[in-house]
Amino acid sequence: MSIQEVAGLPPSFANLTIARWLEDVERLTLTASDGVEFNVYHAGTPGKPAILLINPVGVSVLLLSPLMRYLSEDYFVVSWETRGLPSINAGREDLSLTVDDHVNDARMVLAHFRIEQADIVAFCSGTSIALPLLEQRTTRASKAVLISPSVLIDGDVKMTNYQRTVIPIWREVMSKGKDYCAIISNFMRAAQPKAGDVDAEIDYVNRLPFANGQSTYKYAALHTHLNETRHGRVFGELPVPVLLVHAHDDDLIHVDVSRFIEGRLQRSNFHVLDKGGHFAICKNEELHRAIKGYLMDPASTVNVGTLP
Repeated sequence: MSIQEVAGLPPSFANLTIARWLEDVERLTLTASDGVEFNVYHAGTPGKPAILLINPVGVSVLLLSPLMRYLSEDYFVVSWETRGLPSINAGREDLSLTVDDHVNDARMVLAHFRIEQADIVAFCSGTSIALPLLEQRTTRASKAVLISPSVLIDGDVKMTNYQRTVIPIWREVMSKGKDYCAIISNFMRAAQPKAGDVDAEIDYVNRLPFANGQSTYKYAALHTHLNETRHGRVFGELPVPVLLVHAHDDDLIHVDVSRFIEGRLQRSNFHVLDKGGHFAICKNEELHRAIKGYLMDPASTVNVGTLP
């Protein structure tokens, strides 16, 4: 698949290093019942055990494509870019962007591939979609992995400057409209990086939602809906074992969020990297091995036939 086929990435990005991450990843477009289009990606052989890979809300699949390719050696991995990604349905002003919409989109992705059972791997704000899917047993998962989970929780937990200052502003940003969002865009968007600077390329992709006022407004709307729910009770009621993965030096989501969640789960494991930052998931082989090792370990699996 070429870089031009990935939503949110301009053609000029094709010459940069991380464009190669999309090799062996295939794409198709699905249309939800309300007419909203979104891109779906898959890698691996259909018929193998399935994994539903959940991206951060409103962000390109490119950030998780290295993990997708790695897991596809042993699994059929499917993912999608959430409705509201800036370059999809750009002209629509009536998009419904609730968590329930994302959950229903996930159901449609699974139905398209006729997947009845899939374990879940979610990164960052994708956790807010994974939790209702797990709680409702939508995918009949036998286990789940939450990577640097970005969720609002009830309880005393340490936060980064990003969590304290940026996450809470999205409702206010959205309420002030697209002109105000254009100002926010000027602060948040990144300049196109030089080829070969992988960290700068990752940062550029992560900031693509802030390309202009309209896309920033849509991103603010997406995260306003995510932040309507504070999580607490749900962690103690998840029906499957969970691996929490976090880098100790994550400067966007504090590692104590994962520690807090781990203390409330019935069955959990915790893998902490000393270094790697928030985007260790893009390129850290130790992290990839830890995730696959957990998913493939029979001892960490709950029999889906015995779920209450």
